[in-house]
Amino acid sequence: MTLILLMLFSLPILGQSQDEITVSGTITSNEDSKPVIGATILNERTSSGVASDNEGKYSIKAKVGDILIFSYNLQT
Repeated sequence: MTLILLMLFSLPILGQSQDEITVSGTITSNEDSKPVIGATILNERTSSGVASDNEGKYSIKAKVGDILIFSYNLQT
């Protein structure tokens, strides 16, 4: 009985995640091709965000058609 209930509760989650994708990549500088550390990537629809790691890599969940906003605050 517990297994059946668990499956029923997970069905809506499975249905929602089918149209969700993972967008990932590496952010590098135009000037020297070095990784950009700490750039932020925000999903406008969900307001969820991530930051690029020490290698400039990022990964964020989105649905097709979502708008991703990339930003970086260069401090000198």
